[in-house]
Amino acid sequence: MIQQDQGLVAQEFTNYFCSIADHIGGPYACNITEDDCELHKSVLAIHAKHTPNPFKFRKLKRQEVLAALKGINPNKAAGYDMLPPRVLKIAAEQLATSLATIFNQAIEDNHWPNAWEKGEWIPVYKKEDRLDKVNYRPITVLTAVVKIFEQLICRQLSEMFEPIFNPILSAYRKHFSCETSLIRLTEDCKHEADSSFSVIVRVSVLLKRTVVGD
Repeated sequence: MIQQDQGLVAQEFTNYFCSIADHIGGPYACNITEDDCELHKSVLAIHAKHTPNPFKFRKLKRQEVLAALKGINPNKAAGYDMLPPRVLKIAAEQLATSLATIFNQAIEDNHWPNAWEKGEWIPVYKKEDRLDKVNYRPITVLTAVVKIFEQLICRQLSEMFEPIFNPILSAYRKHFSCETSLIRLTEDCKHEADSSFSVIVRVSVLLKRTVVGD
């Protein structure tokens, strides 16, 4: 039966999206603390090989903010504030100074405003039955202003971490992707085979379908 009440449909999606990732990592993931992260073997390995350099976000310059505003994709959706990215792009010259002041205040206070944590979940259809909620995935639409700030501070973090990242690390890096990782894996296998070594690839596949009652 097709549900016509949009409020109930929205609540059904909300309940599903809130619980869809509960099984990832098991019960441990829900109770993880900052101390657990500090003692993670990957973090310990980084500490063992690299002397950590003091890092502090520097204040943003007006020109940086201006360039980011002018680089906005005007066709992206507006967030909950209903401020279209196109408006920020058009008014970049007038808004750059004020936004730089707001961003720098957040950096100085070491505080991320609560309002900037808000986003809108948009259900995006994946495949098969359109009336089954398990065939949708959530996309979080943030406000354009928040995305600009994230972009600018992410750039500072990247400048610090890129020199110490292992060259084979592909996740969440510019110019790296699943494709580059697969290309490297393929070329490594070919190189080893050409050198008369045996190549063994172990693949683990977990297939799981979460059934949620309607």
